[in-house]
Amino acid sequence: MAPEERLRSEKELLGLYLSDHPLNRIEAELAALIDTQAIAVTADLVGREVRVGGLVRAWRRVVTRKGQIMAYAELEDQTGVIEVTFFPRAYDDFRRAMEERDAVVIVQGKVDTARGGGRPAAPAAVDEELDAGEEEEPEAVTLIAEAVWDWAHRQDCEPVARQQLVHVDVPEGGPELVDGLEAVLARHAGEDDVLLHFRVRGQEVTMQVGARFRVSGGFALKADLDSHFGAEVTRVETVRPRAQGNGNGRGQGRHGNGRANGR
Repeated sequence: MAPEERLRSEKELLGLYLSDHPLNRIEAELAALIDTQAIAVTADLVGREVRVGGLVRAWRRVVTRKGQIMAYAELEDQTGVIEVTFFPRAYDDFRRAMEERDAVVIVQGKVDTARGGGRPAAPAAVDEELDAGEEEEPEAVTLIAEAVWDWAHRQDCEPVARQQLVHVDVPEGGPELVDGLEAVLARHAGEDDVLLHFRVRGQEVTMQVGARFRVSGGFALKADLDSHFGAEVTRVETVRPRAQGNGNGRGQGRHGNGRANGR
């Protein structure tokens, strides 16, 4: 059995991939073209522009009150599944890339609250009556598609450049804790800012390091900083811009090369 058929059978029979994941063989190339994974598309990013990539798992068309066709898709990567909404104009432009199940696509758009599948927000009075141990369900979100590139036309999808902020929670201690930090940052010179978070007399103080110590945020830097402090103290935050689209799927004017037909 061919590897692709084996993976497809595993997914259909078990609901998950057992021996491998279809995206693993293109992971590095795909990572260079996106800035967000499915697990990170949460309510915290509502109103922000993101670019994700993955496999088309479902494609459902609906007819609007005006008689236009729009659609909802499920996009899966190695971290999870997100919903993507295609308003009528985006549906017309990008449906060919999305209609083939298991197709690999890259989608750019605006994160918005889901209007169909999410649980309605409870009134304040009801919220106050929730048991202390009961966790509120995360707010459902959707990605409003503004540009789509299928894998065959990925050469038309320019790598996305995003600024990052590197946060370091410096463990409590004396000044010697930051000894050698300059050398660590110098090994990873780049364009991203570093914020150091200290605890001083029980309060948190944040300091931004000088411009000449900007770094290239990433796994290598995080590993180096965590090793330097002897604990997991580093997190890298991607700074995503506010989406410019108006939520109606008409964003392809800025990304004309992202049409499904590769024009």
